[in-house]
Amino acid sequence: MVALEALACGTPVLASESIHSLPSVIGNAEDKNIHFWIEKIQSMLALAVNAEENYKSILKHNVDDVHSSLKDIYSGLFSNQS
Repeated sequence: MVALEALACGTPVLASESIHSLPSVIGNAEDKNIHFWIEKIQSMLALAVNAEENYKSILKHNVDDVHSSLKDIYSGLFSNQS
């Protein structure tokens, strides 16, 4: 399930054939070149760093303030309709 969830979010998935069902879920790699995989792993690590920074940014916001702002936005959208 984790591999499918990651794919659904657009996250690259790198998996071993030791779990026999994963290749049928995520596909088989056509490129066996180690440099190709090094680049893929580095890309995944960069995504993880960005995700951590984004998470820290999210924590700076108060849930009640965000809720209030969204409520105002949606109220404004629907109040303009005839």
